[in-house]
Amino acid sequence: MKKLKLLGIIAAVIVLILSGLSVAVKSYLKSDKLKALIIPKIEETTGRKVNIGEINVSLFKGIVIKDMNLKEQDGKTDFVAAKAFVLDYSLAALLKKQIMITKIELDSPSIKVVKNIDGSYNFSDIVDKTKAAKKEEKPAKEKKEEKKSEGMPLSIIADTVSIKNALAEFVDKTKSLPDIKANADITASLAPGVGGKPELAKGLVDIKSLHLDNKGIKTQTSGKIEIKKTDISFNLNTSVDNQKVNASGSVSNFQTAPNVILNLYSKELDLEKLMALTPAKSEKTAAAPKKAETKKGAPADGKKPDAKPMKITANGELKVDSAKYQAYNFKDFYLKYKYANKSFVIEPVKMKFAGGDAVQAAGDINGDFKFMLDPDSKDMAGLIKKTLTGKTNINLTKGQIKKSSIAETIATVTGLQELRNPNFDETKINAVIKDEKTAIDGLIRGPLMKASPTGTVTFDKALDMKTDLKLAPELASKMRIGGGSLGFLKDAEGWTSVPITIKGTTDKPDVKPDTAALGKGALKGLKQKLFGSDSGQTQQSGETKSTNPLKGLFGK
Repeated sequence: MKKLKLLGIIAAVIVLILSGLSVAVKSYLKSDKLKALIIPKIEETTGRKVNIGEINVSLFKGIVIKDMNLKEQDGKTDFVAAKAFVLDYSLAALLKKQIMITKIELDSPSIKVVKNIDGSYNFSDIVDKTKAAKKEEKPAKEKKEEKKSEGMPLSIIADTVSIKNALAEFVDKTKSLPDIKANADITASLAPGVGGKPELAKGLVDIKSLHLDNKGIKTQTSGKIEIKKTDISFNLNTSVDNQKVNASGSVSNFQTAPNVILNLYSKELDLEKLMALTPAKSEKTAAAPKKAETKKGAPADGKKPDAKPMKITANGELKVDSAKYQAYNFKDFYLKYKYANKSFVIEPVKMKFAGGDAVQAAGDINGDFKFMLDPDSKDMAGLIKKTLTGKTNINLTKGQIKKSSIAETIATVTGLQELRNPNFDETKINAVIKDEKTAIDGLIRGPLMKASPTGTVTFDKALDMKTDLKLAPELASKMRIGGGSLGFLKDAEGWTSVPITIKGTTDKPDVKPDTAALGKGALKGLKQKLFGSDSGQTQQSGETKSTNPLKGLFGK
């Protein structure tokens, strides 16, 4: 009993001592005294007016600072503000001459950054003042002496570092950058890393709203970003002029060799609207003069060359349930991609479509593509154009060619206006892309015409194609080339073959009869007319009948 009594007395004494210390701390570190110490220091450093509502210090809990703000240069509006800043520490560690912070909380912080017309920012004066202060820093000897007499070691082991209801705004008066407004909650956990320095263990960014206004193009995003020690995962919903897209995925090893998985999905898109929202290209600025280099290849200013870029890999997929572009309707659009070693591969890409303006039809497209994508390239578009390879298959069902320079030229050359806007029952086109041109092998079949185009179209629109144009009997009789009618080889069904070449460009095609093929066809047709079929005979009613017209001529 005596021992328990003694322990009780000791405990009571400890409580009294700690209570006394707490009272002493509060009386010594009163809010007004602390503000008188802190505010002038911040104002001297920033050159701005500072307001702090209240500072509460508790020996057992920590520090709470309420209603603080750093004003703009006008001294009226807020540049940076927060409702409260809470910092908790470990009393046990403090008694061991260590400052161990266990909790950091920031309530409703806000910041507004403005880019002025002259290119400066609303914090440029603070930066200038900081630079001027650095020039007046203490000599190196005094700094060494200060390091020797450093105070208690600081470590941060915070279960939660939280920023609630954070508001950030950026306004560009020059209109060269988008205006941004963001509202988010941020929570994070820190753990001691190498040398006791705090490292991020995990974190969560809850984006309540992220608004971007780029020259009238308004984008709104919400979603969550989860951060772990080496990985990031995200799920974001973005709306651009009511065009909604979901982006989900992850980034692993983001500090060393990032591997990005990005999947995009949209239920419905209007591609024409999205393209119209894309800002027009600004005029090219004058090229900056190249930096002089030393003989060894290092910049003449003595600065170290940029660090070697990180190796990045990426993969994912894009899905769109339905999309519109002008008069075309697309469904079930899907592509899968991967990027590694500067190579971008899309395999497969597929979609169904219907409608159309130049060509009205329904069908599907399947293909795959590959090209080089180098972030350091000075001509990204040129690199893609030069290295693009791939193949695609286009299958169309019943439709009509409504606008085609090639069809119009063929109609003019043949004198058949029916070929200007021909109807077709089936179209199949196989295309192979390589060496900055597309090799085409196709089939078009309609009620009045058939064609089997083959050849190439370069990326500069140059044409080098041939096709065996077959015309129905009712069209062939009306065909005129060079002001006269021509008789060409007919098949068993009475369809006439007209071989043609297509040169020029897609905008200005040059369509002519294929004279080489015409010669062969004419000779073959003449042979059939004079000598009949290859066997010289056909079976009719069980009898052998000669088809050679010369036989009857000579009575044999």
